[in-house]
Amino acid sequence: IEGGWDVMTPRHIKLLKRARDTGDYLIVGVHNDELVASKSISRGNFPIMDLHERVLSVMGCRHVGDVLLDAPWTVSSDVIKALRISVVVKGTRYFDDKEDEEDGRYSVAKSLGIFHKLTGTVDSVEIEDYSISPVHDTIERIHRNRERFQKRFNSKIKKERAFYDNKYGRQSNQTQRSDQKIT
Repeated sequence: IEGGWDVMTPRHIKLLKRARDTGDYLIVGVHNDELVASKSISRGNFPIMDLHERVLSVMGCRHVGDVLLDAPWTVSSDVIKALRISVVVKGTRYFDDKEDEEDGRYSVAKSLGIFHKLTGTVDSVEIEDYSISPVHDTIERIHRNRERFQKRFNSKIKKERAFYDNKYGRQSNQTQRSDQKIT
């Protein structure tokens, strides 16, 4: 199985366990930074972790036997022979180029009869329904929380200013200048 493995999640661990269960020894390919960036939905700021950090994350999983750094996008006969691969596993992709590339990427494995596509569910979600990564979900949640925090902060600032205006009268020019620096 191969992938970007940018920010490991429990879903990744479950997929790696299922991939491990298809054979005796799991070799996980980790794509280089340029490939991950080019295949990402947002096309920017990805990968979050560099190649070596992603490799360490994958190697830290107990289901992984070995890691192939800078794994090729297409699984070739040379890779299969050199690593003595008996099963090529396809999981899910967290990015979607709106293209059916399975035939091209895995054509050698399919012709050798060693291609295995993981199906079913992970965390009650159909594997084929994955389209956005947990990283994207996390970024969206951060933006929503930031907006909520900013609204709450602005409301508190207004209340605080109103309190001091009522208690001390109008704010002095010096206080207004310092407020301008803060906001």
